[in-house]
Amino acid sequence: MSNTGQDRLERQIKYGERTLKNDNNLKLSGTLFIINLIQLWRDNQNIKLNVEEMLHGIFFLGHIHEKKILPDDFITTDENRTTLKTHLPSAFKMYSTTPPKQTPFSKLLDVAVKIGYKDETEIRTFAWTFLRKLNPPFSLKGETLDYLTMEPNVIAVCYMETQGEEPVKHYGPSLSFRKDISKNLMINWLCLEVWHEYVAYAVLSHQYGTPHSINFPETVQCQAFIRKQNIYTGEHVPKDPCRRCGDLFSLPTTGPIVSTPYGNCAETECYSKLLKSGDAINVVDSIRQDLEREGRERYHQEWTDLQTKAKRDYQKGWDVIRKRWEKASVSSKYMNLR
Repeated sequence: MSNTGQDRLERQIKYGERTLKNDNNLKLSGTLFIINLIQLWRDNQNIKLNVEEMLHGIFFLGHIHEKKILPDDFITTDENRTTLKTHLPSAFKMYSTTPPKQTPFSKLLDVAVKIGYKDETEIRTFAWTFLRKLNPPFSLKGETLDYLTMEPNVIAVCYMETQGEEPVKHYGPSLSFRKDISKNLMINWLCLEVWHEYVAYAVLSHQYGTPHSINFPETVQCQAFIRKQNIYTGEHVPKDPCRRCGDLFSLPTTGPIVSTPYGNCAETECYSKLLKSGDAINVVDSIRQDLEREGRERYHQEWTDLQTKAKRDYQKGWDVIRKRWEKASVSSKYMNLR
């Protein structure tokens, strides 16, 4: 065999090994997430709806994976399977047609607030303790960026400063979608159906049109945190905004230029939660005045055009995923015939 042929063969073998590893990683991560989620639910009966939404998110991640992972593949015991299907049936029905409104870890942060954690250090510790049970890799660098888990790389918190009162804080993680097709599909879905219009407008304008930034008043504070490479230290350290977040939200940044698309970062979700809360009416009014300064009709027309493009690419994403499944099905049948 020629050197070129040998090199190609070795690359194919390594790719196959990496793909198998990532398939197993995602399945294991989802299984461990569900096991620990059930225990959390047993200890906190009021989070049933949240558990169902997290389950929906896990099943959706498996559904759009290159080698589809079915809901039953994530569940290891008949007892858990019966419990989940009996009490949380919609998660088993919705995952194949509708993306979740939040990633599993995003909803987990909401659960932390719901069950009584208030201080952001407590919430990060809660998230780290849960994360540690998912056996993530030690490093977030290099090859492990393709390590498919439910883990977000970054957690962010934002709030509006208030005089004499404890501010309401809003939390968001980065997307835990590692592949471009699924990541872009999810970002378009969130922009169309979930995130606040102004956040979605900024994201889509950088993706499809004339880039526009959102200018938050100085009373709005935001800080992101990234976990240290060694998961067993239990530490999250402050992280500067990346250049894309600087573009989207007019944030001062010395952070790197990243390859992930606009909307991937944790700041996007927590800013959206802030704007959708009832406490930020003045902030929403301030941003609206900035966006509409050049003319209300122009802004609304541009927003409509951006939504049309996002819907187009959202459908294209599903088309790519379906074709991939069809190809895998044909390949599987061929192998069985042999």
